[in-house]
Amino acid sequence: MKPQEAPGALEIVRSFANTLDLEHGTDQLTDAAGLAAWCRQHLPEVSPPALRDAVALRTALRDAIDGDPALLDAIAAAQPLRLRLGGQSALLTAGEDATDPLAARLLAVVAVAALDGTWERLKLCPAEDCRWAFYDHARNRKGVWCQMSECGNRRKVRDFRARRAAAG
Repeated sequence: MKPQEAPGALEIVRSFANTLDLEHGTDQLTDAAGLAAWCRQHLPEVSPPALRDAVALRTALRDAIDGDPALLDAIAAAQPLRLRLGGQSALLTAGEDATDPLAARLLAVVAVAALDGTWERLKLCPAEDCRWAFYDHARNRKGVWCQMSECGNRRKVRDFRARRAAAG
């Protein structure tokens, strides 16, 4: 099985993007309890935002991973952020009118990943029935499928059958 985990804190972003599992038809963000459970497991210091904000953030992250950062840019623009260095360094929302600490935390991870070159390796599987976020560990950075043995193979079989049907 191909490793899919992202390095360091980027794994938290990948995990959040994968709270929606199209292949199994599950969504961990269907209610506030699911969101709270995810936050407790992955970011216990962050209080969960409103459910609709979390779902919008997940959609924006998945779009950005897939090459369309417009929604994520809009969410980032709405975050009043400040940097704290020393002790436990962090990028935090600023002031009492902080809008979404979960978004600020995940955006900080994305910003660091964009700077260190790991963001471009986070990808969505192109299989329409999958769309799983995975980290491309291929040396040439050309990995396409989350699992070649599953999604890639299904696609190749479908293409083969379509060519065979068209030929004859």
